[in-house]
This record gives sequence, C-alpha cells and structure tokens, in this order.
Amino acid sequence: MSSANSVAKELVRLSMSGPVPDPLTHYRLQSLVYYAQAWSLVLRDSELFPDEIQCSQEGPVVPAILHAWEGPDWQVVSPRSFDPAPNLDEEDEALFLRYLWAAYGSLSPSGLFTSIQGEAPFLKAKKEREMGGEGLIGMNDLSESCSRRHELPAPLAEYRRLRKDREKEAELAILSSPPLNVEEIWKACRSFTPSAGKQ
Repeated sequence: MSSANSVAKELVRLSMSGPVPDPLTHYRLQSLVYYAQAWSLVLRDSELFPDEIQCSQEGPVVPAILHAWEGPDWQVVSPRSFDPAPNLDEEDEALFLRYLWAAYGSLSPSGLFTSIQGEAPFLKAKKEREMGGEGLIGMNDLSESCSRRHELPAPLAEYRRLRKDREKEAELAILSSPPLNVEEIWKACRSFTPSAGKQ
C-alpha cells in the first residue's frame, strides 16, 4: 500500500504525460485521489492508501496532500510538487491509476464537483462535519456507494477484466506446478533445529 502523496505524484505524472499535457488543479487532484480510493476498494479489494479523507465544503480532502500543497484549490499543481514522495509500492497500483485516469481524467473541476456533491459518502461526511464532527469519509461507505453503481466506467471495467485474467493465470500456475518433495527439501537443508525434523 502506498501513501496518498505517492498516489498524487502518479496522478500528476499521468496528467502531464499524454500527447497534450492536462495540468491538474489542487481540487481536481483531491477529487481524483478520492475516486482512486473508492474504486480501489471495489476493484482491488483493498485501500490504495491508508490516509484519511475528510469532507470540506467544496469536496473531499486528504489532509496529507493538503499539507504538501501551498496554494488555493484552483491553482495548478506543479509537476514537481510531489517529487519528495516515494514512487508507488506496487506495479498493480500504477496500472490501476492509468485506468482510473482514463475514466476520470477528462472530467473538469465543475464536473467532478457536481458528481461528488451528490454522492452518499460525501453527503454523510458533510452532515457529520456540520454537526461538529470530523467529517471523515468512511471506507465502507465509499465501497458500498461504488458497488451499487449500475455501470462501471469502461476503462475500469477493462482493468477489472485484466485483473481477473491475471488471477486465473496465477491460479492455473499453482495448480499445474509439481507437488513439493519434502524429502528432497530436507536433504537440501544445510542445518535445522532438531525439533524441526521431528514428524
């Protein structure tokens, strides 16, 4: 699992790597990180990053990213803003973010705002914040909200298909591998504790 800043770093890289660079504002970046976490919970069965997501008046905010950024929400994020952050921990995380970018990268700030403002996890956290709470967006709420959607964005549906294919290939590789020869393994051991050899 990577940090939220590592996820932000990769999204900023993706925004600048196409045939026409598409610089992210801070608001777009925070919104994309929110969707990345949500769809990772559904498609990868795990959180993409451990950092909390809070609700602000305008949209979701990951405080860790907020602390790494100095400037208003509408300002463009410099491609080097997240250089100090480490790269992603897993190759699958980078693959997943490429498909997420294909699904959501073309949305404008106003399009993201309209989408997020009507979603149950955000509305629930917003109500909590208005009542004096922290306004944290729950991971279970995010997962349930995305799972209930009738249609998966086409790029994310393609990612899910690729992931299932890889899981099938891994399962077949395990099933077709020869059984372990315990006697040969013990013969190859140079040393072991006496109790380890007892049957």
